[in-house]
Amino acid sequence: MKILLVEDDQKLSTSLSAALGGAGYEVAHASDLKTSEAIIRNSVPDLIILDLMLGSEKGITLLTRLRESGHSIPVIMLSARHTLDEK
Repeated sequence: MKILLVEDDQKLSTSLSAALGGAGYEVAHASDLKTSEAIIRNSVPDLIILDLMLGSEKGITLLTRLRESGHSIPVIMLSARHTLDEK
């Protein structure tokens, strides 16, 4: 199963990628909308894990574009106020 992880927080992205990869999933990573759209065009993932806020961009924008273009890829939205290492 191919998973696209769209997350701009490097620590969280690394942790999630390691956990998913360790569970046997193939993980591609993008930290912005432009990169994530390029990955989807080149190799449609089976699942997208999508950060709600990507710096100044919003993850919901990618979800809206996907649905408007007819993609029915399952999407899990996530939002983290703080990473595990922050206090």
